[in-house]
Amino acid sequence: MKKFNITDFDGAVFDMDGTLVDSMHIWQSMGSSYIRSKGLTPEPNLDRTLYPLTIIDAADYLNTHYNLGMKREDVIAGCNALVEQKYRTTVDLKPGVKEFLNLMEKHGIKASIATATDRHLVEIVLERLDIARFFMGIVTSTEAGSAKADSPIIFHKARELLGTSIEKTVVFEDAFFAVRTAKQAGYPVAALYDATAQCPPEKMKEYCDWYAESFREYM
Repeated sequence: MKKFNITDFDGAVFDMDGTLVDSMHIWQSMGSSYIRSKGLTPEPNLDRTLYPLTIIDAADYLNTHYNLGMKREDVIAGCNALVEQKYRTTVDLKPGVKEFLNLMEKHGIKASIATATDRHLVEIVLERLDIARFFMGIVTSTEAGSAKADSPIIFHKARELLGTSIEKTVVFEDAFFAVRTAKQAGYPVAALYDATAQCPPEKMKEYCDWYAESFREYM
């Protein structure tokens, strides 16, 4: 792979969970945590079943398989409340994130966020970790109307906030399905390692332009 140089770009679109912040382990256990909060016993493989699903599909699964009899939006709200508690207290930045964002700011490179996480949760963690000021805007999968696995629309909308071209906008992601979608849409893609990733680095490297253990390798 060629050497990464952030000054080759005018803008950058960042995923949040697993890329900017070390939070994927929270989402991985969210289903089981939520079911326990309802006084029920989760099936042993529940979190593995839910992991690849969108929050909407995960809520529908919980509702159906555990006979919750709740509105979808109430299930989602309950799951988000569990995540919010962690975002407000324990979630931390991935290694090298703030240094890398400072480097981008120094060179006048604009940034935005494209994430499946609800906006208010994103804003909570960005403010607490003191990195909100680096981003011109946020686009969520709900706002984009589709998941990253299904369409590059979310990347396009996040890029449009920056006013940059596809070729000059690098996408930072930790998930294989998102890396693949962004790359197929024509974006340069820089992938990041995350301990929860279910895709081996070798497969990720088949689609991304760069792959690193942390942002420090991109500086």
